[in-house]
Amino acid sequence: MKKAEARKLFLKKREQESMASIEEKSRAVAEVFFDNFPLTTIHTVHVFLPILHKKELDTSFIINRLQKEHAVTIVIPKTNFEDGTLQCILFDEATTIKDNKWGIPEPEEGEMVAEDTIDMVLIPLLAYDKQGNRVGYGKGFYDRLLTTCRTNVLKVGLSFYEPVDEIEDVNEFDIPLDFCVTDKRVYEFGKR
Repeated sequence: MKKAEARKLFLKKREQESMASIEEKSRAVAEVFFDNFPLTTIHTVHVFLPILHKKELDTSFIINRLQKEHAVTIVIPKTNFEDGTLQCILFDEATTIKDNKWGIPEPEEGEMVAEDTIDMVLIPLLAYDKQGNRVGYGKGFYDRLLTTCRTNVLKVGLSFYEPVDEIEDVNEFDIPLDFCVTDKRVYEFGKR
């Protein structure tokens, strides 16, 4: 399956989900995540904020538990569409979130966090394959972010759906996932 085909197919699948289903599946993904990642060696986690009107997976269930139950630093992205990068901003009780002009929720301002201090990145996606190759919206924000992180950063996708067999048009800039968490299980890719 080509990226464009996967993007179209999974955007349509997500569109057909009810908001109640999105919430239920998002809660289940959070449960599977915490059941499988003890986080004992994780100090800093980068978590995307969902675009809820696009029916993205709601990461607030993960963020809330990280805040209540784990002594981790939470980092959230702020997009820079001019150069296609993400800034990593510290997320705490003082952080004000506002939708940017593209409807993406992000911090209005905040303390920047160095990418090389991040231990785990939770990555949004539309689709992924059995080798861990992911399809997003096609802008490359997360691929660029991951090139600035340590080589051993844990790359964890979050998805409502199972993987497709193969994304055929992967290129050298695409960085594969280490894991993908669904509402039913965790998929592991390659050897770390």
